[in-house]
Order: sequence, then structure tokens, then C-alpha cells
Amino acid sequence: MRNEKSKIKYNYVVYGIYALLSFSICFLLFYNLGNNSVENWDEARHGISAYEMLKNDNYMINTFNYTPDLWNLKPPLSFWTEAISFSVFGYNLFAFRLPSVIASLLTFFSVSIFLHKQYGYKATISFMILFQLFNDIIVQHCYRSGDADALFLLFFVLSTIFLYYSERKIIYLYLSGLMFSLAFLSKSFHAFSILGIIVLYVVLSGIIKKLKFINYVTMFFSTFGLVAIWAVLRYCNDGLSFLGSMFGVDVVNRVSDSSKNANGMFYFLKYMLTYKPIIMIEAIIIICSIYLFVSKKINVSIIKRHDFILFGLCIFINFVIYNLSKSTLSWYYYPTFITMIIVASILIEKVIKFSKNFIKKNKLYKLETIITYALVIGIFGVFSAVGIRSYFMSNVFNPSINDEQSAIIELSQDREIYSDTSAYILKDSNSYTDLSKWEQADILVAELYGDWRCKDGGIDSFTKESKESVLLISKKQYDKNKDQLNKYNIVKQNSKYYLLNNL
Repeated sequence: MRNEKSKIKYNYVVYGIYALLSFSICFLLFYNLGNNSVENWDEARHGISAYEMLKNDNYMINTFNYTPDLWNLKPPLSFWTEAISFSVFGYNLFAFRLPSVIASLLTFFSVSIFLHKQYGYKATISFMILFQLFNDIIVQHCYRSGDADALFLLFFVLSTIFLYYSERKIIYLYLSGLMFSLAFLSKSFHAFSILGIIVLYVVLSGIIKKLKFINYVTMFFSTFGLVAIWAVLRYCNDGLSFLGSMFGVDVVNRVSDSSKNANGMFYFLKYMLTYKPIIMIEAIIIICSIYLFVSKKINVSIIKRHDFILFGLCIFINFVIYNLSKSTLSWYYYPTFITMIIVASILIEKVIKFSKNFIKKNKLYKLETIITYALVIGIFGVFSAVGIRSYFMSNVFNPSINDEQSAIIELSQDREIYSDTSAYILKDSNSYTDLSKWEQADILVAELYGDWRCKDGGIDSFTKESKESVLLISKKQYDKNKDQLNKYNIVKQNSKYYLLNNL
């Protein structure tokens, strides 16, 4: 009876920790989600494509500023998720980034449930803590961003988990292949790293010996069926213009560009040796592995274990691909980081388990072990506190939206008034183009909050418009061009910008 009560209290504590860590990840992901500026390039292009799919009522062809987009050559799955979010939650930055947050939470809880069932609560808690210390994954180009990377990571993780179970039931192998197809529909040819992992794992784990002809056929259709259906539908809409460009840019051009990029050689390796959270994970893996080998709890026979093969492939294949490709984009490495967190968490579980047995047998070493644990936890806590403060303060607790995007949001509150109206802009600064051209991030905000039709040309084009149009102009630029603009109505203003109307 006493043991049952102790077990119930024990479960309460464990699940209480799970609940606390679940709350903390939800807080980090949701808090101020819509209060950060939109990033140019990928994030902006994804949002524009999603919004314009709704406006055009065409869910096959993604557009940029209402012309077919042959720059952002990604299949449409991530666009669809954002379009659904806009339809349900409205046209705002929170709804725009919500699909990435949902994908990240599904990743977080999928791995947590997997570790709890297969390895125990210590591995689960370790993962839930370590996962939240990776600032890049959370705030840069992934979990709090409207890109496709969070969705891709979800399918990568699910494919890995299904592969783990494929030795028990062949249906999990088909599900793993299905995750590849969904990953491809999110990030295009990036997903071929998943396919490489699947193929090599099937061979190295010995599963290939169990497969029959019908299994190969089923696996082929589960892996490529959705991709083939999408490719046919896309071809029926615009022929090879998109599909050809997708292969040419995402494969041929990237390979060609990487061969010229000497600075990218072993960039991934350098990143892993300088990025503090990864250094911490690497230290945990190395120290725990040495301890387990020295204490003879594991030996070289571990390389035959299916989980060792699986996680090893997830790390090795991505490591080789992105070192050889000379990529300098850190978000390409996120699948490797997630796998390394999983491995570190499993090793922590094993070290704690064997240490407890050691303590019971050698009571004289109990004090030394407790002191060692306390030091490790203390160092880990200090490191974590410094890391969390450095990036969460600016990106989660004190985010900001730049002047241009703030002006658009503030001055276009009555969305219906200038819906589908031509809109021009003239700013004080621009990150990559001249001052009278719309940046991609500004276009997205203008579409979401004002439903404007963004056009380049600034004052000259605005003054020549015969139809109703608006001009968003900074007060400094207005003062410089006051003689040319004083006949136009200032319909709205804030501290930095005017909104002018030509009628």
C-alpha cells in the first residue's frame, strides 16, 4: 500500500515537471508572437504567397505581388497552412506565424512522448529542457517565424520516429516515407536527406531482408505518391516553368554556387564548434559516452543497435551533405541539432540510471556523486540563464516592429477603405533596394493589414495615377517634396509617416 502511494506521488511529480516545461515552451513560442518585424526574403515571400493564394483563389500557383513567383520555388504545403490560419484567425502577423508554432509544439510533444515511452522520464525531461535552450531554432528562421522550416522539422522528426518503430511493424516504414513526401512538399529537395536516411537505415538495420515485392511497391507509392500528384497538378497549371526552375535553382544552381563558395567549406563543422548550445550538447554526449564506456555499461557492440544506427544516420547524413554543399545557412542544420538533443537526453537517462545503481552498491561514494551532480546542475543552470537572457529578452520579452511596418499597421486599420488600391512608398532607408521600391516584408504587412496593391515608383508614379491610390511617405521625405505633394490629402499620420490619397 505504501509503495502504491509512493508511486502515485512519484507520478505526480514527474507529470508536474512535464506540465511546467510544456507551459514554458508554450510561453516562449506564443508570447509576443505577432509583435516582431517581418523578415525580408523567406519569411516575407511565404506570407505573400499564402495571402495571394487566398486572394487569387488559386492554391496551385504561388505568386509574389500577384505575379507567378519563380524565386521562392517551394511546393505549397507551408503556404496552405498559413492560408488556413489567415482564414481562421484573420490577416495579422500572429496568424501568419501560428502554423510554425503549432508545428514546433507537435515536434516537441512527439519527441517527448517517444522518449517517455521508449527511454523513460529522465530522458524526456532532459529533452524538454535542452530543446528550449536552442535560441536559433526558436527565434531565427524557424519556430517563431513564418518560414517552412518548422513544418519541415516536424516531418523530419516524425519520419525518424516512424523509422524507429518500423522494425516492429512494416506500416511504420510506409508512414516514414509519407513524412518524406510531406517534407518535400514543404521544403522541396531538402527532403532528400530524409530519403537517404530511410534507404540507409532499411539496409543497415536488416529490415531490407524482410521486405517483399508488395512492400517495395507500397513504400514507393507512400513515399512519392503525394509529390507526384502535386507535380502533375502543377504541370497542368503552368507546364514546366515552375518545376523546371525548381530543379534548376534548388539543385543545379545551389551545387554550382557551393562549388565557388570557398568560405562555406566545413562551415557546418565550424558552426558546431562555436555555437554555445551545440557545444554544450556535444560535451554532454562525449562525457556521458566516456562514462558509460569506462564503466563498461556499453561497448562497441552498441553500433549494432537499431537506435544507434538510426540516430547516427540522422546526424551523419546531414553533417556530410551540408559540409560538402558549403552551405552557410544555419537553419539547414536544425535537423542535426534536434537529433543530437535526443541522443544527449538518452545518454543522460542511462548515466543517471547506472549511477543510481552504483551509489546503492557503494555508499561511500554517495556524497561525492551528489556533489558532482550539484556542480554539473549549477554550471548548466548558469549557462542556461546567460543564454536565455541574451536572446529571449530581445526576441520574446522586448520585441519590436520597425517604423515602416508599424506605420503600415497603424495607418491601414480601416482595411476596407483602401482595399485593392494601388499603394506607393517612399522611405528614409531601405535594406536592399531604392527608397521608392517596396521591400518584401513591407509588401506582406501592407497586404495583410491594408489589402493594398503595392507598386514601385514612389512620388512620380503616385502623382501620375489616374485611379485612386495612396502614398506611404516618411515625414522627412514629405518635407523634401512638399511642393510636389501639398495638393494631396494627408488622410492619416503617425509620428514617422503620412498616408496620402490622390483623390
